[in-house]
Amino acid sequence: MDTSISNVADIRSSLTASQCKAIFFEPQTESQDNLLLLRKSIPEFFDYDDEHGQSFHSKHWPKLQYFIHTGFDVEMGALNYKHMFLHNPSVSAIPSLVASLSDDLPLYATIKSSNKGVEVSNVLPQSKVLDQKAWSFVSKILNKQYFEV
Repeated sequence: MDTSISNVADIRSSLTASQCKAIFFEPQTESQDNLLLLRKSIPEFFDYDDEHGQSFHSKHWPKLQYFIHTGFDVEMGALNYKHMFLHNPSVSAIPSLVASLSDDLPLYATIKSSNKGVEVSNVLPQSKVLDQKAWSFVSKILNKQYFEV
């Protein structure tokens, strides 16, 4: 948070314009209490308690998730910059995973125990699993069909 922003209206307009995900701020400066100013500006932050790991949600600024302060004290609802952990990896595994998937990859197999050990039979690829009777309800859900259980 820029130190030139010193009132509730300016904070609210800057949040709307920036659509930010996190706010880094110094809790107390010589001229103002930034933590109190943020709590006044963001109604949900005033009562936000992260003691049990609950995520922050705001109906006014839905992308805003984190408050990170640079002070020494423990502030309710704000992460300390020195100990913060953000849930946004720089490298996503999803694109490489999607590229490796295909309809002929094995998805379902029947495994039975016998005298010879464990036997794997009836190995089905992804394209055939939904045709099975046991999986017919999943096929109906994916095809947006109405059915009763």
